[in-house]
Amino acid sequence: MRFLVFNGSPKNQKQSTTMQYIMFMRKMFPDTTFEIINVGSQISRLENDTQYFHEIYQSISAYDGIIWAFPVYYLLVPSQLKRFIELLFHHNSQKVFENKPVAAFCTSIHFCDTYAINYIKEISEDLVMKFFDTYSAEMFDLQKEKERDRLTQFTDHFIRFCQLKTYSSRKSLPIIQNNLKIEISNDHNLQIKTTQKILILTDETASDLNLMAMTGYFKNMFSSQIELFNIRDFGMKGGCLGCIMCGYDFTCVYNKTDSFQMLYTEKVKWADIIIYAGSIKDRYLSSLWKQLFDRSFFHNHTPMLSGKQVAMIISGPFRQISNLNLLFQNYFEVQNVNLAGIVSDDTDSADAVKNDLINLAYQIVKMSEEKYCAPKTFIGIAARKIFRDDIYCKLRFPFVNDYKHYKRLGYFDFPQKDIKNKIINSVLSFLTNFPKIRKSIYQKGYDIGVIQPFQKKIQSIEVKK
Repeated sequence: MRFLVFNGSPKNQKQSTTMQYIMFMRKMFPDTTFEIINVGSQISRLENDTQYFHEIYQSISAYDGIIWAFPVYYLLVPSQLKRFIELLFHHNSQKVFENKPVAAFCTSIHFCDTYAINYIKEISEDLVMKFFDTYSAEMFDLQKEKERDRLTQFTDHFIRFCQLKTYSSRKSLPIIQNNLKIEISNDHNLQIKTTQKILILTDETASDLNLMAMTGYFKNMFSSQIELFNIRDFGMKGGCLGCIMCGYDFTCVYNKTDSFQMLYTEKVKWADIIIYAGSIKDRYLSSLWKQLFDRSFFHNHTPMLSGKQVAMIISGPFRQISNLNLLFQNYFEVQNVNLAGIVSDDTDSADAVKNDLINLAYQIVKMSEEKYCAPKTFIGIAARKIFRDDIYCKLRFPFVNDYKHYKRLGYFDFPQKDIKNKIINSVLSFLTNFPKIRKSIYQKGYDIGVIQPFQKKIQSIEVKK
């Protein structure tokens, strides 16, 4: 069997943690070829050298299967791999991938790896490939015998999958493009006045007509204190390299070659409200937006947007990509900001978009003035706990500044330190060994211990008139 491995890491196979797992597969299956193409580290060449891109394209038919291999960067694949996927569609490369068996392999600390897994699976199906499965490894799993055995089993199953050629049907629905044209005239008398400073970050180009119409309409609803900034003007020289040089003092290795960190920090610090605006490319925003999110990792796992209001204006089939909706909800919860809403042109009429933009404008200003932040859901709380545990122990180095900030912000809130509840639970657990007491506790204890304190609190509250 011959497999082609697309290495999506910005590092080559000698430097990449992800690629060490592929090297392990090579060793365990010496009769199987694992040919590696470093699409992540060679993305500039792939963009500019059409002949080289077509050489890769033409070689794909010689392989029995494809393996996507990548680390999880900011809830998705790295921006370099995202750009490679865009190039595949740009060059109409779907035909060569048709019916080709494919598997995916990723490494992470299991922070939101599900979004990256869903994305690469759906992209594979959009390329009409026959998707097997994804193996998501914790970055240090290769050091554990049990996990090495598990990976060996996975690889063996994929080989059998390719040999049998009995493929399962597609699990995701193909995207249907909405050709709705948004032409919103600024015929309203809305001039929302606020002292809140509003920043619209967009990557729009002259071809993004709907996006420009929506951001323009939103901007014109405000009398002042609003700036529209195109992220192309940040002058980013490249995507995140995964070098984690920023772990010590939040200083990006690119600081010597571009001014992204300084300019981005200034813009974000200035704004009370940030609107993220972009057009969907495949099943995410553009690779440029992904590059920005990846590069913002210079602040590591510490929420740099904390306390702000955010919203999104998206052009494209947003409603058809549930994975994307959850991804952004998760991202903003981790950033400790309030996501006031997402407006998309993936709807029935321009009037509906217009009304959504008006509602968003009023709502986000009110929320910002009141400093409202919605309570976190499972995805935000679970992510915080993963970071808390790993920064406290395994990742304390190299993420030195993360540890300092987590300690200062009180993030190391381990439940083992709650002495009061440990004592209460120990006493109650002991008492339940006696049948009569156990019956009384389970029948009446809940009302007494849980409900009554709520009732007393409600009764004690005086409502301001």
